[in-house]
Amino acid sequence: MTGLPWLSTDNVAPSRRARLVIDGLSGGSTACRVNHLCHDSTVWARWRRLSLSPSSDVLYHQGSALRVRRSVGVIDASERLSFMVTGPAGGTFWQHGNQRLFGDDLILVDLTAPYDYRAGAGTRSSFQIDIGALGVGLQYARYAASMLRSSPLYETARDHVRAVAAQTTMSDLDRLALIDVASATADLLAALLLSCVIPQVGDPSVRHLPAPPSSPLDRGVHSIAATQAG
Repeated sequence: MTGLPWLSTDNVAPSRRARLVIDGLSGGSTACRVNHLCHDSTVWARWRRLSLSPSSDVLYHQGSALRVRRSVGVIDASERLSFMVTGPAGGTFWQHGNQRLFGDDLILVDLTAPYDYRAGAGTRSSFQIDIGALGVGLQYARYAASMLRSSPLYETARDHVRAVAAQTTMSDLDRLALIDVASATADLLAALLLSCVIPQVGDPSVRHLPAPPSSPLDRGVHSIAATQAG
């Protein structure tokens, strides 16, 4: 291999770009629904995905405004977590509550449950891992998700996820080296969760909230969507 290849809309006809991006982003390791929050003629994207180990992979995506979600209707049996650096400010992320994103936030997405992520044009990076390979229980991870900034490792973990996803020569490494990268990343992210200030189980501040409200990003735009199980 000579570096990690890009998938891109650069040389794709405008009429085909929207479908290409939807198929590419919804065809990963877990089922999701993708909508473009702009007109089809202005859709653009460049992205790449690499498997680091049998239980983890990284995704680097640059593109126009979009919405990615999983609802009850598309939930599958995937027991995965995604640590994502969100990119541009002004987006929103909903899961067990509504969270406004301030730009380059590190968030934890529980891929076993419904979520709703909306963002403008920009760059996004993520590291996905099977829960069993992370070494932290799912229930604990859910409680820690809203407390990531309380950890002294927050900035280190955020910068690491972004750097690993953006590394263009990662696929030049042999399989054992990629597994070492995955293991080191998992150890760092497990330490991030375990060093968060966690409210005690049963704290009323940690609870499931109603479905997300509509977003200004959704208004007055044409969007198409497809659901595909990976």
